Amino acid sequence: MLPEQIRILLVDDGVETAGHLAQLAAQDKIFPEPELSHVKDAQAAVKAALAGPFDVALFAIPENEDTPASYFTQFKERVGDLPIIPLLKNQNASVFKTLMDAGAEDCLSFDQITPPLLARSLCFTVAQKQHRDKVNALTDKVQETNIALDRAVSRVNQLQKIDNAARIARDEFFTKLCQEVCTPLNGIIPMASMLLETELNFEQRDLVQTISSSADALMLIISDMLDMSKLNEDDCDLAVVDFDLRTTLEEINNLLSLKSRDKGLNYACLIESEVPSFVRGDPTRFRQILTHLVGVAVDSTNRGEVVLNISLEDEDDERAYIRFAVNDTAEGVSQQTLDQLFKENSEVEPPVLSDVDDQTAGLLIAKRLVEAMGGQIGGLSEPGSGNTFWFTVILEKQLIEDVAAGDIALTLQNERVLVVDHSATVRQTCEMMLQAWNCRFEGAIDATSALAILQQAVENSDPFSLALIDMQLPRVGGKELGRIITREGKYRETDLILMTTPIHRCNAVELKNFGFCKNITKPIRRKQLFDTLVMVLNRESRALLPEPGGTPSVATAYFMHEVNKLKLRILIAEHTPEGTGPDQQTTGKMMGKLGYKIDVVDNGLKAIRALIAADYDLVLMDVAMPEMDGVQAAQIIRDPNSEVRNHDLPVIAIMDPALKQDEKQYLDAGISDCITKPTDPDQLVAAIDKWGMDAMP
Repeated sequence: MLPEQIRILLVDDGVETAGHLAQLAAQDKIFPEPELSHVKDAQAAVKAALAGPFDVALFAIPENEDTPASYFTQFKERVGDLPIIPLLKNQNASVFKTLMDAGAEDCLSFDQITPPLLARSLCFTVAQKQHRDKVNALTDKVQETNIALDRAVSRVNQLQKIDNAARIARDEFFTKLCQEVCTPLNGIIPMASMLLETELNFEQRDLVQTISSSADALMLIISDMLDMSKLNEDDCDLAVVDFDLRTTLEEINNLLSLKSRDKGLNYACLIESEVPSFVRGDPTRFRQILTHLVGVAVDSTNRGEVVLNISLEDEDDERAYIRFAVNDTAEGVSQQTLDQLFKENSEVEPPVLSDVDDQTAGLLIAKRLVEAMGGQIGGLSEPGSGNTFWFTVILEKQLIEDVAAGDIALTLQNERVLVVDHSATVRQTCEMMLQAWNCRFEGAIDATSALAILQQAVENSDPFSLALIDMQLPRVGGKELGRIITREGKYRETDLILMTTPIHRCNAVELKNFGFCKNITKPIRRKQLFDTLVMVLNRESRALLPEPGGTPSVATAYFMHEVNKLKLRILIAEHTPEGTGPDQQTTGKMMGKLGYKIDVVDNGLKAIRALIAADYDLVLMDVAMPEMDGVQAAQIIRDPNSEVRNHDLPVIAIMDPALKQDEKQYLDAGISDCITKPTDPDQLVAAIDKWGMDAMP
């Protein structure tokens, strides 16, 4: 749109053009009313243009000017971006073109100029100037925006570099912290475990158990810190390795029960018999998920129990669809409030659950991990009825069967077992395990009902082979019940096992005084219970060898298996940084106490030399060692051109939890299996049993 009034600078020593402009002003309003400033020469025009402003200049080229284009250019350079329409005495196409190339908006000749032609030329020129001004303004704005955007991008890149540097520094800090703390813990935890197996009085046992529990709790905190530091939206890599689901859950339950025990809560894990044991997945991520879900349940529960239920939803030949559910006996909240805990940026008003921020963060981490596994997660709640946190995952099945365990379990078939515990959950846990081994199960809630059941069994000539009795029964305690049963001669066929917490574990003398032959700790673990039952119930097969010419029983075969694995020759390669703790001494003492034949070296290079010089059945190899680390040593062992005697030798890596995410890399390098520090005796024995027995001739 043209302005209401066009400001024109007329440079002409005559009056003819001014007259044309006057005629334009007298016409209708199609052409905007002009505001005319008239000067007679270029010098005056320059002063006027600089004083301006003007929309357009009509610049008359003197008739005697030999180089109109040069004259015009000199004038244009002095008046800046003012649009100029040159006026010539005569029409000359060649000159017109030269002037247009030099920057003229239009060209008019005095001999053909008319008011309409002049009006059209002025309107076009002013419109063009307006358009250019708008384009220039937009271009300036775009340039300013681009400059601001470049600065913002530069700042973002700078912040990204700072963030990456901080992330790297944080990860290095947590990794270093974990390594520094885990090294002494690797001495404390196994040593405390071995010390608990010795003869201690009640006060000594209580003190050692406090040390052990505190170390386990510290290890859990370190692991959680490491998991939180490594996990973000883009860092959710999952390992796919073979593992035993039941064994993994038992290892996890040892840690999860600590917090429950501190609050006086019962904790139990119920696994349906249909759930497969040998699967493929990421056991570390399971620990992470369950730690957060059980942690929320324990925090929100003040009395009662927390129970982890694992069930099989569906399966095919290759996969198993498994559901994990954590049930508590808390007051419960509304379903809407519970759903908010799984939403990012949610705000939940206290006191819905204690430590809401920490719980929400933990649940979100669990949610991301479950979804990365292709599963679902959620919560169910009703005020006054407790909460349930659940998730489902899809796990691949391993192509092996637990044949050996099934054969050994024949020794337990049809044995009658009584479980005496006030907790229905504990009784149910034991029942599921015992029925899987074809035992006959009965449960009792207290001493009175237990004695009645035992009496009825004797009267029916079908006595119980064994009774598992909880130490903390109501009214008549477990130890006193054991004394009562032992005094009654009619129950002599029933062996007694005392169930305790680790803190109240009894020594051998105390057990014998109350009539018990064995002590097992809660939470009851499958392997722990199985080994105890086989050992206690093996009355007719105490000898480790069969009679000459005879065939050993299944129970005897089990014990021969135990004896044979103690013949393994094991090499331990583990480094202990100066002043951090006796890792080699700890592992060596643990292995020696378990009865294994061991040799110890402190780096991978010495391990290779030992494997060249002698035959071994298995190697325990620390991942981080000077001169040559465990991965490099494993690669040399697997190299058919190396001088190592056995290139198929099982190599079990011992690593800090901070290196757990590299487990797949280690397995690809030739390592057979991985266990983490602090080394758990049960985990160590299971790994040796798995790999060492297969390696024996």
